[in-house]
Amino acid sequence: MKPFLSVLGVLLTACLYVVPTLAGENEKLCAVIRVDVGKHTGIINRNIYGQMVENCGNCVYHGLWVGKDSKIPNIRGMRKDVIEKFKAINTPVVRWPGGTPSEYYHWLDGVGPVEKRPETLLPGLCLASPGETNAFGTDEFMDFCRLIGAEPYICANVGTGTPEEAANWIEYCNRNGNTQYAAMRKNNGHPEPYGVKYWGIGNESYFWHTPKSYSLLVNQYAKIMKTMADTSISLIAAGHNDPNVQYGKEWNYEVLKNASEFLDFISLHAYYFYDDYYDVVACPLKAEPEIARLRKLINELVRENNKLEITMDEWNIWHKEAKTYNGLMQKCTLMDGLYAAGMFHVFHRNCDIVTMANFCDLVNQLPAIVTNDEGGLYVNPIYLAFVMYTQHTGKIALQSDVEVAGYRGTEKLHVAYVPYLDCSATLIEETGHVSLAVINRHQKQEIVTEINIQGLRPGKKAKIYVLNAPEVTAANDFDHPENIVVAESSFTGAGTDFTYTFPAHSVTILELIPE
Repeated sequence: MKPFLSVLGVLLTACLYVVPTLAGENEKLCAVIRVDVGKHTGIINRNIYGQMVENCGNCVYHGLWVGKDSKIPNIRGMRKDVIEKFKAINTPVVRWPGGTPSEYYHWLDGVGPVEKRPETLLPGLCLASPGETNAFGTDEFMDFCRLIGAEPYICANVGTGTPEEAANWIEYCNRNGNTQYAAMRKNNGHPEPYGVKYWGIGNESYFWHTPKSYSLLVNQYAKIMKTMADTSISLIAAGHNDPNVQYGKEWNYEVLKNASEFLDFISLHAYYFYDDYYDVVACPLKAEPEIARLRKLINELVRENNKLEITMDEWNIWHKEAKTYNGLMQKCTLMDGLYAAGMFHVFHRNCDIVTMANFCDLVNQLPAIVTNDEGGLYVNPIYLAFVMYTQHTGKIALQSDVEVAGYRGTEKLHVAYVPYLDCSATLIEETGHVSLAVINRHQKQEIVTEINIQGLRPGKKAKIYVLNAPEVTAANDFDHPENIVVAESSFTGAGTDFTYTFPAHSVTILELIPE
């Protein structure tokens, strides 16, 4: 019973569900959604739509980076079509060089004349990578971030690095003057500092350290990175999201107890390993108790005047076919798009404390975008979910109540109850439009829904954006790149009280326009 109560408690903070009703597979379904535009539940930080790129599989090399001499159209070595895809979803922040590669990455190998940079190995999970040529280094990453209009987020090497190496990296990126590494950047053709705000202290450091030793390292890294290099940076410590594995229960406690004085964020990594449709679309609900546990610790251990936020700086769904030997490539289908939309709803409901997230990875690894060496590219439904939410939802989270039946989660899922409808209502401040994002998780049944809007008089006409396909296993590929698209249409039956039918296995955004 406890898992159900913890999930339901989190849901009640912004999106309220009634006492659950279990529905049969073929039972006709109805629902009620109530939205109060006058009740704001928080401000959604657009950094939750961040991305990650790393040299695993073919993510950076053969994905983002093809080199300046490539026949594939590129901008200073970066694929032009990939850059346009990042821009199209208004990517706010990008984490690099990982991920796992960051714990082996020495940044000095990747600066200066490309022809003089050494080739290096990336052990571990990175064995499936094409090798680190270091052609894509710090300056190239900064160029990429500026091309797409994103903030850079650099993860410093704690696994095989030192605090001094991290501080020198910050000096290279952020300092002016003629100190050694600031002068090196200028000599490399970049006179102005980059001003990198976000810096991670290690990645999944529980594979390297005990909770106590890592918390001491965080203190050491933080002091040197801030006092020696740049006091204005924001620091992110590696958190732990699974209390059932080694160090899982004590990790976050030790980090917050001993090192929170210097931190601005603590991270969670949310990977879910499912293939069954109903597990895949429900697994975002596993993230809510993980966030709730960390929220509780932050409230207990961090002083009031030291606000600490959560970044979910790696998240994705992982299917059986994704292996290290195939570069973590997997077929992404419609159900993965519903999963991604569900994660956005989790971030919306917890927007007071989850202020950044980074999907891992956008290109060619558990991918939202797939490329090949012949210049081909297609996007997966996960990418299409990013399109919908970055372009058609607002920053102001609104209270919404949902009455709907649901289903029992499987034993493997460890979520007791899953509502068939998941709703996130937001206000688009620039236009005054209300965006109603609704996921219908039912695989077979449409859901006829009564919608009540308080605090706004919508006009009759609404814009509609739908992510759907005839089958939940439908996918795009190089031969059929538009098998699944976001369908746009209009609806003329809106108002303060109206009925709308949400198709089976779909994500729908209703954009309501005031009279």
